[in-house]
Amino acid sequence: MPVDPDSAEQMLREALTRRLEALVGEGEILSTQWEATDADGALTVTLTAQCLENIAQTVVLEG
Repeated sequence: MPVDPDSAEQMLREALTRRLEALVGEGEILSTQWEATDADGALTVTLTAQCLENIAQTVVLEG
């Protein structure tokens, strides 16, 4: 059964958003950009995001 392209795109956007949020964790998503392409009946949705994440590590120096 064919899937409505708009519904499929929305489902993919939601899945990508959930994955991004899981990867960023306590970081902050600053911006997102979406691109959807349909080639030969295959829908590809690409998410490009700019995120802010504190990657510093606290290290105790003994000396």
